[in-house]
Amino acid sequence: MGLLGNIAGGLAGISAIAGGIGAYEDAKSAKKAIKAKRDADLSVLKADSKAVLESLTADTAAQQQVIASEANARIKASLYEAETEGQNVEIARLMGRDALNRGVLDEWSYRRDASQAQGQQRARLAGSGVVVNSGSAAYLQEETIVATDLDALAIRQNAGREAYGYEVEAYSAGRKRGLALQDAQSTADVANANIKGL
Repeated sequence: MGLLGNIAGGLAGISAIAGGIGAYEDAKSAKKAIKAKRDADLSVLKADSKAVLESLTADTAAQQQVIASEANARIKASLYEAETEGQNVEIARLMGRDALNRGVLDEWSYRRDASQAQGQQRARLAGSGVVVNSGSAAYLQEETIVATDLDALAIRQNAGREAYGYEVEAYSAGRKRGLALQDAQSTADVANANIKGL
């Protein structure tokens, strides 16, 4: 192998080196392309993640707004009901006092009218010559007094029953008021917990 063989071998070596350099450059270019693609994919992924996060944030804010709006409406309704029932308590108590006062007046009025009727009865008996303090005349007057007392007692008891009915109404309205206030507080607590949970 002479000089030509050495030159040919050298050329082959140079060719191999050149091929190696070309392969190196190709690998380097491929690596750059892969890095550029990866960077582009990461950029798209970041943009998508940001968009998803913004969408979730917007959805959360919208859900919080809906929860708050529904809770406010229910709280207002409960507070209105509580206020109405509070007024019903006062009205029922006033009606109960009125029933008792009317009962006292009705009893007094009935006793006054009965007393006048007894006086007229005594006057008629005495005018007809009957002895009013003995016998059947006295018995008749006692029966009238007993009947008057029984009727007056019935008037008083009826007024007491009516007043008691109003007291029951007041108690019931007071319980409804308390439940409405509890519902308002519970609604606010649940809404706040749901909003924080989002």
